[in-house]
Order: sequence, then C-alpha cells, then structure tokens
Amino acid sequence: MDFKHLRYFVTLAEELHMGRAAEMLLIAQPALSQQIKALEERLDVRLFVRANRRLTLTQAGVAFEQKARLALQIAESGVREAQRTARGEQGTVAMGHVASAMLNGLLPERLNQFHRIAPRVTIGLSPYPVDAMFKALADEILDVAIVRAPYGLLPDGLEQQLFSREPLLIALHHLHPLAAESRLPLEALAQDEWLLMDDKPGIGLGQEVQDACAQAGFTPQVAQQVRDVASIVSLAAAGLGVGLVPASVSVIQLPGVRFIVPQNTLKESELWLVYRRFEHSPAVKKLLSVLMKR
Repeated sequence: MDFKHLRYFVTLAEELHMGRAAEMLLIAQPALSQQIKALEERLDVRLFVRANRRLTLTQAGVAFEQKARLALQIAESGVREAQRTARGEQGTVAMGHVASAMLNGLLPERLNQFHRIAPRVTIGLSPYPVDAMFKALADEILDVAIVRAPYGLLPDGLEQQLFSREPLLIALHHLHPLAAESRLPLEALAQDEWLLMDDKPGIGLGQEVQDACAQAGFTPQVAQQVRDVASIVSLAAAGLGVGLVPASVSVIQLPGVRFIVPQNTLKESELWLVYRRFEHSPAVKKLLSVLMKR
C-alpha cells in the first residue's frame, strides 16, 4: 500500500462523491474508482457502499479513515521535516568561540539574522581554547569556530575566513597617573604590571599583547594571567594592573576602569571563522553563509 491510495481514500471519504473527489485529485473518475477498488481488495474489506445514488462509508471505512488520516499527517510531516532539514532550516550547530568573541557586536547581530531565517536551528555556543577548537572541528564535536588571531597553521581539512577586525584599547584604573590622557603610548606603561590572557605562546590575544609591547620596545611585566577578557577589565578596575583588550570589550563599563586609545600604530585584532573544508550539514552551511556575508 502506498500513500497515494490513502490520499485517494481520504479525499473520497471527505467528499462522498466520486466526481468531486476525482476533480480535487486531478484524476479521471474511472481511475479513482479503480484505485479505491484496488485498495478494498488489498485490505479485503468494503470501505464504501452506494445506496440511493449516495456514497457512504462502511463501519470498516470509518475506522480506516481515522488511521489513514493519521498516517498521511505523519508522512506529510516527515516530508516537511526532511525538506526543512535539506534547506538548512532545522537541526543543530555546535559553535566554539574564544570568550571575547561574544562581546563583538557583529556576532550577536549575525546570529539574530540567522535565527530569523532558520528559527528551528539550535546553535550551541561554547567557549574553547583555540587549539582545542581545531581538534573538536576535526572530530566533528564542533561545526564552526571563532578564534582570535594569531592562531598558527590550520590542520588539514579546515578552512578560514576573516570575521571582523577591531582596534585594541588600554584598560587601566581610573586613578592611574595616566588615566586622564585621551591617547597614550604603550611605552609609558613599560613599568606597570600587566594583565595578560593565559594563551599558549604564539596564540590569541596573549600573543597580540606581547607583540604590541615588543613593538613599543619593552617586555610586559606580568601581574596575572587570566582566561577571559572580562577578568582583565575587572582586575584593571581593581587597580591590579593594566591590559590591552579589543575595543568591543569596552562595553564592560565597570566602575573604576578607563579605556584609552593607544598612541602607537597597532595592528587591529582579528576574529576568524574556522570550519571544515567539506561540510555536509545544510544547517551549518546556511549559518556560515550568514556569518560570512559582507
């Protein structure tokens, strides 16, 4: 038995008129009559009776109609689910990110755009160390990663695309002797204690700050190493050191902290999308298309 027979039966059960049902189904009346007869023979029951030129359902037909409707509803629902999945309109996407990426205004904007066009897709967001994200992508634990440069060479099978650029700002206590300055050379902070990200050498914001200080002619004296930029802002507000953070982090307006533009010409901080080269998930591909648009 196929769903065509069920559809023919349910339509005829609704109309109880062979001509109208055939017209609705866009088939000839004799063909519909033959299909119903074939269904009755397959089931070995009488589904309809004709009396006084009226078509009515038998008791078996009434019982079968309920299950036939349910079967059609399930089948049609399955078709819609499959089509939505194939279009990337439902499913799940696992996204890893450096913690500071969540403060970048572009990311929530793009996620909102994606949610509007694919509200049935669930995005799981998890902070990850950069090197762990690459392994998780390769192992298909993550589908998309947002990392902060520098991050070294990508493993085979992964691709990258620039997501956003932003300047770096100095974060320091509001009573710091230089806190009243509108612009500040980094070398003026050479004797201060610095708050750095606990990144591996050569990776992420930690390396960015080391490079910026080296460009300014000094090696920062490290007071504390932390795992997220919010902690740098918090510790700077407590007067426990100075830090260099992406400009988007200035949305964290804690009492006691000031953000100052460096006078030095520094390279902008970059966030990059990293993903598998041969991605098969329609939902992941749809999300990437939104994140990558210019």
